[in-house]
Amino acid sequence: MIRSYLSEFLGTFLLVLIGCGAETIGKTWPLVFIAISWFLAVLIPILTMKKLGSTHFNPAVSLAFWAKGNLASKNLMAFWAVQFVGAVLAAFTIKMFFGNPELVGNNIPKVNAGWQFLTEFGFSFTLMLTILFTEKMERYAPFLVSLVVGVNVYLAGLYTTLGMNPARSFGPALATNNYTQLLIFISAPMMGMLLSIFIFKNYAKEKPAGALHRK
Repeated sequence: MIRSYLSEFLGTFLLVLIGCGAETIGKTWPLVFIAISWFLAVLIPILTMKKLGSTHFNPAVSLAFWAKGNLASKNLMAFWAVQFVGAVLAAFTIKMFFGNPELVGNNIPKVNAGWQFLTEFGFSFTLMLTILFTEKMERYAPFLVSLVVGVNVYLAGLYTTLGMNPARSFGPALATNNYTQLLIFISAPMMGMLLSIFIFKNYAKEKPAGALHRK
């Protein structure tokens, strides 16, 4: 289990460093380049960490697997701790190396709170469904999940911002002391992914499986 904790910490650190780092240095980049950056920000940690341990890198994903029965409660708390710490360290690293910018990949909404909640909820829901339905496709799952992240970032970016990951949103918020709609960026992904688990368990009829059963 220690290996999984280390994997979650390093993977979340890399995800935020790559994705939020790209947003920090690429403020004038076309949206498609930002989407590609997030595709790589998810894919690279998964490919580099999958042999070390688990590859959630997202507290909402870990919560969903806990609800599915694949993660023990005590491990869920530990996963959350290392994921948030990894994200915070990555955000402060970006801030330090890029000259103390005001934003380090922060989620800055361009719509009202209601629309932002629905955006986070809906896209997080689709992301978790992709994770669930590709879970047994070892060769292709990392690419498909990363692709969905990139596509979601692009589609949402046409009108607002998108997190889909409470740790990814919290790290930059803490590093810049900018907490705009942070509660939405933490709660909506969790709710969206929990709904995907409810639907998956009731319609896919899959029994809990895996190495991290709840105890």
